[in-house]
Amino acid sequence: MGAAALCVDTLYTGPVAGLLGGVVLSLPVGMAVSATLYAVTMRNSPTVRTARALAPTA
Repeated sequence: MGAAALCVDTLYTGPVAGLLGGVVLSLPVGMAVSATLYAVTMRNSPTVRTARALAPTA
């Protein structure tokens, strides 16, 4: 019951969603933010550096 209350959009619609006709942008924005953060934090990971060193070059 509580989770269903979070999906109700009649109580409040944000300004950006209102301008876009009620489009929900949380999924694509969340995916882009998390992918960016993952790429930035894993850039200097020891595991990634090892994999790059062992990867064949063309």
